[in-house]
Amino acid sequence: MVGFGENIASAVIKELSGKLGSPIWNTIMSQVTFRDDLEAIKSMLSSLQAKLNDAERKSQTDGSVRDLLKKLKAVAYDIEDRLAVYESSSNDGHDGSLRHEWSSFPEKLKSRYNLPREMKKMRRRLEGIKKEMDLTSFKVDGATEEQDSYISRHLEPRRYSSEDTVGRIAEKGRIMDLLLSDEEHSIIPIYGLGGLGKTTLAQMAFSDCTTQIAFEMLAWVYVSEKFDLNAISLSIKQQCNSHTLQYGDSGIHNVAVESILTEKRCLIVLDDLWEENNFKLDELEAMLRLCKKGSKVIVTTRSKKVADRMNKDLQIELGLLPNEDCWTLFRKKARVPTPVPPYVEAMRETIVEKCQGLPLAVKSLGYFLGRMRPTEWEQNLHSNIWAEKDDRFPDNGVIANLKLSYYSMPCSLRLCFAYLSVFPKGSHIQKSSLIQQWIALGFIQPPESIPTEQYAEYCLQELIEMSFLQNVNAATAPSQIFHHWAKILGPKS
Repeated sequence: MVGFGENIASAVIKELSGKLGSPIWNTIMSQVTFRDDLEAIKSMLSSLQAKLNDAERKSQTDGSVRDLLKKLKAVAYDIEDRLAVYESSSNDGHDGSLRHEWSSFPEKLKSRYNLPREMKKMRRRLEGIKKEMDLTSFKVDGATEEQDSYISRHLEPRRYSSEDTVGRIAEKGRIMDLLLSDEEHSIIPIYGLGGLGKTTLAQMAFSDCTTQIAFEMLAWVYVSEKFDLNAISLSIKQQCNSHTLQYGDSGIHNVAVESILTEKRCLIVLDDLWEENNFKLDELEAMLRLCKKGSKVIVTTRSKKVADRMNKDLQIELGLLPNEDCWTLFRKKARVPTPVPPYVEAMRETIVEKCQGLPLAVKSLGYFLGRMRPTEWEQNLHSNIWAEKDDRFPDNGVIANLKLSYYSMPCSLRLCFAYLSVFPKGSHIQKSSLIQQWIALGFIQPPESIPTEQYAEYCLQELIEMSFLQNVNAATAPSQIFHHWAKILGPKS
């Protein structure tokens, strides 16, 4: 089983409980000598599951709870590993009689015969953890079942397009004017806090039909914190080749980026540039100066220093989204009807305040509340999560929204999200490949009568709509601002 962080203990326990409740293990349990131990383990897992949502929330600030969940997760992994060995050896067709010499048994058959003793140990470990959890005041709830039944009622994903963008009209207009100007070369930096919509603004300009006509070649490169000029060059070459198919898949590596940049009027977006080293930025600028006359470059960055270094004169600083635009965007994401119902209007000020002018927070909260009954809105808007401080995340307005969405996820979706941490930040992940990996790892547990791949596609769309993933095009879904959160939830080894 993949080793995920303690924050997804509930997903791990749910998966193990599901295995013990499966038809194959119901049959096995009726035949084995350690049935009582398995029944006790199954019962304890069910009891623990009801407390895990609260325990996971408390683990964010309480180290002792975090350690407790780590122990719980470890014993769950050990139990599942032993069950997997037993299943495997049961299917081998070996004769398990004592006429075989013990030393000649395959290792997994030895494990099978040791399993009754091992399960007693597992049971005792789990009993110890349960006692510790019983001594801690964790709230008991039935959210897991409610989440799964709720999500199964929404299997038709809600898709949003660029029409959901609100505001930034003046900023986009200025960028379009600069893109279509006659200046020989222009670098246009967009800078501001995380979650303000720098990437979204760049996409608005990049995807505009006027832009598509004005430039002969368009390339979007996610740079991120690890600056690699060779990787940037290769990405530009590959994107050019995908349009023209001029060089072939293998030949593109032998083509100098200069030959591409000098031939075509290019628009290049360098998204999320962090590098502040002047020498490296000089190398980048030297490459960009090779572009054909009329080419343009958009750079998005959180760093004012980087924006100044790339171009002081043409930079665009993104400020907080005005309250009126926040409310309009929220209504779109939450699908609030017109006219706005009075009970929703009464929460307007609280909703806008929670989002702190950050479009990403507005989108996340809007989609989260939009999936709920309006009677549940006020309860979530006054959740303790809003008051939690976490030094690992400077953008608390975004992170509080993220936590609300995360803790409302069904267990299988939490596993899918945490798995994204295995990809480098800024990766462009092929949707079909990601879905197959989720399925192969057993993360996709569809409701009855729903095909596995259809449900996996739904899970992917859910993460996109929650803003945990960014949908770049029909083929890829790159991890965005929440990669750091996924990393905390993700593999520890």
